[in-house]
Amino acid sequence: MAYRKVDFRRDKLGVPAKVAAIEYDPNRSANLALLHYADGEKRYILHPSGMEVGATVSTGEGSDHSSGQCAAVQAHSSRHDGSNLELYPGRGGQVVRSAGGSAQLLSKEGDLALVKLPSGEVRKFSHRVHGDGRPGRQPRS
Repeated sequence: MAYRKVDFRRDKLGVPAKVAAIEYDPNRSANLALLHYADGEKRYILHPSGMEVGATVSTGEGSDHSSGQCAAVQAHSSRHDGSNLELYPGRGGQVVRSAGGSAQLLSKEGDLALVKLPSGEVRKFSHRVHGDGRPGRQPRS
């Protein structure tokens, strides 16, 4: 069986993608969503809660804050829940990637954002880091 490569960077800014399928992955606690981008490329992302087959998602400025959208923390409002956060801008999602995980944006102060992680730790992030707009899908039972 081939290992599915997941796009944690979400670096296709402004290119819309359609959710083609939601797939089980035995190597992860969360399902994966297969995206078909308008330019013909296909990529897997972690399946966030609320995302359905046929939905359109995008990355970057202009993304609404619905399921599967990826935007900089500065674009989100306080008390916003999300997942798949970057530690540093451009490095791709590194924290809150497991199924059911959710981080909450507590406040924004200057160029920093305070985010409460699932462990309860409150951590400072740059306001330029990207994260997905919704928490990850709950673990399969």
